[in-house]
Amino acid sequence: RELRKEIADRKQAEQELAKRTEFLNSLIENTPAGIVAIDPDGAVQMCNPAFEKLFGYHQQAIVGEPLIDLLTTEELRPEVYAERATLWRKEVAHTVTRRKRSDGSLVDVEIFSVPVAVEETYTGAVLLFQDITERKRVERELQEHTSFLNSVIDTSPVGIVVIDVNGEVE
Repeated sequence: RELRKEIADRKQAEQELAKRTEFLNSLIENTPAGIVAIDPDGAVQMCNPAFEKLFGYHQQAIVGEPLIDLLTTEELRPEVYAERATLWRKEVAHTVTRRKRSDGSLVDVEIFSVPVAVEETYTGAVLLFQDITERKRVERELQEHTSFLNSVIDTSPVGIVVIDVNGEVE
C-alpha cells in the first residue's frame, strides 16, 4: 500500500514537472525578445525563434559556438568582455549597442544579460535582445529636426523667443 502511494506521488510529481517544463518552454518559444542561453565559457546552449529571426542563425547550427564570435566585430569585443565581467560578479548587465547578424550587417539592440547560478555556482547566462532599429531611427530624426530648428533660431535675423506651454521663456 505504501509503495502504491509512493508510485502515485512520483507520477504526480512527474506530471507537475512536465507541465512546468511545457510552460517554461512556451514562454521562451513565444517571447518576442531574442533569447539565448550561454555556458560559463560563452558557448551557445540554446536560443529561441525570435533570436533566430533577429540574427539569422538557426539553433542547430550555433549550439556550442562562442556567442562572441557570432554576434560581434573586433570593435565590439571590449564591450562584450565588460559585460562578461559583470555577469561573473553575478550582476545583470544592460547595454544599448549594435550586434552582428549572420549576413555581417549590424543591428541596433538593447541587451539584458542575466547571470544564471545553480546552488551559488555560476552556470552561464541568459541574454535577451530587443531590436531597437526603429527607435534609433526616430531618435536620429528627432536630433536632426532639433539641430535644424536650433540653426534657424541661431541664424535668424529676427529675434525669436521660445515659450513653453506655461508661458515660460526657455
